[in-house]
Amino acid sequence: MKKRKVLLLFVLVAVVAATVAVFLNRVYLRDLISALSYEEPTEVLKIKENLDLTDSGDLILRASHTMLESEQDFNRNCKSYSVEMAVTGCYDGSYIHVYEINYEDLDGIMESTMAHELLHAVWNRLDDGEKDRIGEMLLAVYKDARYAEKLENDLAFYGNWELLGELHSRVGTELKDLPEELEEHYAKYFKNQDKVVGFYEKYGAEFRRLKAERETIETKLTELNGRIEEMVWQYQNNSESLVKRITIFNECASKAGCFKTDSEFNSQRTQLLDEQSELNDIRDNLVELIEQYNALVEKYNRNILRDQELFNMMNSNIEKSDLIK
Repeated sequence: MKKRKVLLLFVLVAVVAATVAVFLNRVYLRDLISALSYEEPTEVLKIKENLDLTDSGDLILRASHTMLESEQDFNRNCKSYSVEMAVTGCYDGSYIHVYEINYEDLDGIMESTMAHELLHAVWNRLDDGEKDRIGEMLLAVYKDARYAEKLENDLAFYGNWELLGELHSRVGTELKDLPEELEEHYAKYFKNQDKVVGFYEKYGAEFRRLKAERETIETKLTELNGRIEEMVWQYQNNSESLVKRITIFNECASKAGCFKTDSEFNSQRTQLLDEQSELNDIRDNLVELIEQYNALVEKYNRNILRDQELFNMMNSNIEKSDLIK
């Protein structure tokens, strides 16, 4: 009886293994047939060569009939119609579409986008068991403080199942120094995953610089605003007090005998003039601080415009004719 159970278990394992093998072969054959019917455009080939894909990664990219597309084709294929959101690529379940962005300051964005969408195609081909196994590792990365600051908050808007698919693409193209099992997984598709991440870091460098600059400016503006408000209060109070005392002084000076001696007159006059000079210094310092504040505001606004320019170049729904080339 015991031998029969062992034999039955062995047969069950063999059947499961055979089923998995058939599934994998079916996916492979489907990809192979699809890849053979695809003529790879020269521009796609150039981007792909930069990614250093493995044979598996290359097959899936070709099987997905990957295309670089201009605004009209891309918007239609990816259903991208928003001027508020920059979509640079999509995987529709069969094909990969990448928005063609030839802009020097966004160098690397097409490589990063293509790799991102390739990983969506990879995720689509994984069986449920693999998705569960890899999904657990992805969630661990997502919750790890070492990686959290590099994953943007917009992931919070994804549902649980969608989150895993998006994490699979984001982690594989945006994060280095991953847990060993995850690195082994991505190594099936990228010969050098760090190089792939490098494209994301390259095109995102200007965005990060602008963000850091804005944060620095905001801190300085807050500090300057506090100093300006304090100095304005001081100037107004001192000015009101001085005006009252000058009025009293002038009234006294216009009356004979109000000042007992010339020394008393000169002493009060000198004191008022000194206070007037100090008040002028406060005013000059205030003007200087306001000029600094306004200069920072102008710099901040230029930063915003630059950030918007980059965003516009990424957005297939924004008219490019008026943008800086």
